[in-house]
Parts: sequence; structure tokens; C-alpha cells
Amino acid sequence: MPHLYELTACQAADLIRRKELGVLELLDSCLSRIEALEPEIIAWKYLAPELARARARELDSVEPVGPLHGIPIGIKDVIDTADMPSGYGSPIYERHRPVTDAACVTLARRAGAVMVGKTITTEFACGSTARTSNPWNINHTSGGSSSGSCAAVAADMVPVSFGSQSASSTIRPASYCGLVGMRPSMGTISVAGFKYFNGSFDTIGLLARDVDDVALLWSTQMSVPLIRSAPARMPKILVCYPTWMEGYEPSARAAVEHAATVMAAAGARIESLELPPEYSDLPELHHEIQCFETSRSYAHEYETAAARLDWRVRETIEAGMKIGGDRYIEMLKRAQRLRHELQSVIGDADAVLTNAAPGEAPLNWRVMGDQFSMGDTRQSRPWTLLHVPAITVPAYIGPQGLPVGIQLLSTFGSDGTLLDIARWAESQLKPDLAEARILMRAALFKVQGECDARL
Repeated sequence: MPHLYELTACQAADLIRRKELGVLELLDSCLSRIEALEPEIIAWKYLAPELARARARELDSVEPVGPLHGIPIGIKDVIDTADMPSGYGSPIYERHRPVTDAACVTLARRAGAVMVGKTITTEFACGSTARTSNPWNINHTSGGSSSGSCAAVAADMVPVSFGSQSASSTIRPASYCGLVGMRPSMGTISVAGFKYFNGSFDTIGLLARDVDDVALLWSTQMSVPLIRSAPARMPKILVCYPTWMEGYEPSARAAVEHAATVMAAAGARIESLELPPEYSDLPELHHEIQCFETSRSYAHEYETAAARLDWRVRETIEAGMKIGGDRYIEMLKRAQRLRHELQSVIGDADAVLTNAAPGEAPLNWRVMGDQFSMGDTRQSRPWTLLHVPAITVPAYIGPQGLPVGIQLLSTFGSDGTLLDIARWAESQLKPDLAEARILMRAALFKVQGECDARL
């Protein structure tokens, strides 16, 4: 039997529903895991164990109130919570306490979730760094900006968490941490109560250790039934190696090639997709729009506390201030046109398969000092710009023993179908990663022992 903290959300929800597992029992297992590993992983900005235990006792005393009944969840600290601080990763908001929950938090509570705490984010989720370790190897970064949300789930501290993505902040760190991460179609999950960054791109991200758990989060946010189904037929998948992959690690391409080979062997129809030449600069187009909007979103912070902003955030704001309004409108028009044209580019395919990250997770501050990187963001910027749903699925183990995911994409609004395809892809790829995940969990026990020795 696995430790309780290793249960997926769907497994735990089924046991709780059958009265074979108590909500408080599950929560205490997760809190013990957090206590054991947090000194090295550094996934949490704020923990609320007593609030969570009170909620667990309440849920243990009633019949299940929804699909997430009793499920512990982490909340990225750019998402508002009325009963916990929301610091947005910035010293400017260190003592900030919102008066309301974000919409996604309210809906999760309504479905029965237990809020464990706020997970670490980079400042405003806007391109700075975070000292959160990757549970696969604590000398590597977990990625950003959903740094703590990804690390907490990968380390079995909680089964699911909310992240966000305005560029690559869910897909890239999920790939680094061997998780399933989903950026839903733009605007389908409410961002009310999210620290506004880019109106053109802000999206709540969904993170878990398998596709079913991501689908569970998605279904509760969208008020649709959770249906765990396979595709109605073997999917047609277009394999894409875009120009912005140039310079990436060989493992980024190897993950895509491996996944394509495995899925073809399982019966999928695999074809190539060469994007039109006008797509080649989409990472730069996204970045320029993002800079313009950032300079407006954080105008107050820049005017009143510029010296307290991370230098990378400040540079983004200042770059955006140099972009004229006419240029911004033209960029928006072009982005909108490309969104409309994407259907003809994809044609009758069910999904596009491409890379989710530039390779394995980079080394972190333990090795690199303050000069560490959280990795290139280009692999997700174009798809974020195009507003399509994206899901990363673990697919490959790189030469350093770290996971590398693939990214599956489809047309706007096809989230449910894409989840079915991702579930099927996961079932084909999972056996290849089983041994690596066992070794990762064994390594975490060693980290836990080192933490215990210091405590």
C-alpha cells in the first residue's frame, strides 16, 4: 500500500467517499510530508495547518459535498485567499491580506477541497527566479513561475495545486518536475482574484501527478461531469518541431520523438506539421505584447516602489513603457488573425505534439549562486498567444536523470477532448517512467533523512 500522501486526488476521493479514509487522516499525512521535506524543497510561502485541520474535521462530519471532498490543494501565491496572506511573490505585498477568495479558490472550496497553504511564486509570476528545489534532484530548479505549486505536487506534499500561466509558467515547470500540467483555453477558467498581469494571456494552471487529477480540477472549475474516457478513435497527431526549438537540449527533441514513436506503435496516426513562416516570430510577438501590458498592470508598483521590484520585473515594465499604443494595437490585431487561422493550419488533426520545455531542469542556486536560470520560455509563448489549450505529459528521462515532458495542444475550446488524448498518451508513456519515479521517491527519502538530521 502506498503512503497516504502518495494517493492521487481521484484515489483519495474514492476512498473518502466509501468511508475508507478520513479527510483529517489524509491531511495529516500530507502535512507530515511537508514538515519532513520543506526545509530542502522550499515549496511553500505560507502554510495554514490549523485552518486546514478545522476544514478537514468539518468535512469528516458531513456527507461528500463535491468531487474534491477532502482533497488537500496548494494555491499559487498570485491567487487571492481571504483566510491566508497573498504576497504575490513580492516584498511590496508581504503583509497583504485580500478580503475575498479568487474565483478558482471559491469553486474548489465549494467542491470540498482543503486549502493547505500558498505556494511560492516568482515576483508577480513575471520572469524573476525562485529558490524552490526540484524534487527529482534538489540541485536543480523546479522552474517558474509556478515553482512551489509544481514542487509541492511532485514531492507528494499535496496531490493537486493551482498554478498560472501568462507565458510558460505551468507547462515548463510541470515538465521539469515530471507532472501533468494544463493551461486551459484562454478565458474558460475565471481569473477573478488573480494578481492581474496580462489581460491577453493570464490563465489559471492545473497541476497534478496524472491526467485524471488534472481533469478532476478542470471539471470542478467548469461545472462539468468528470468523465474518464479514451478517445473515440485513434487520434491523428501532428508532430511539430518549431523554429524556436533551435538551441534547445537534445532531450527536448528526444522526448517528442520518443512520444511520437510510442503513440504510433499504439495506433495513432502521426504526421508532421511545419508551421507557416509567419509563425516563426511568435515568441517575440508574445513577449512584446506582454511587456506593454505589464507596464500598465504594474504602473502603481513601479511609480511607488520601483526600487523594491526584482530587476527583471522592472526591466519588463520599462521595456513595455517604450512600446507605443499604435504598435500594441497592431500586435493584438495580428495575434487575433493568427488565432482565427490556426484551425486551417491544424486541419482535421486531433492534437499537435511538440516540446514542453527546453530540456531538463537547469541547475539552481545551490550550484550556480544568484546566476541560476529557470529556463527558456519560448516553447510555450506562441501557444499561449494563440489561446489554445495545452497539456504537458511526462514522456522521457534525460541524461541527467530528470524528466522531460511533451506538450499536447489543440484548437480553442477542445479542452475535454484534449484531456482524453492526454490520458491515452499518458497510458502509453507511463510504463517507460515507472522505474524513474520509484528512484525519485527513494531519493526523497534520503532528503527527508537529511532534513530530520538537521532538525
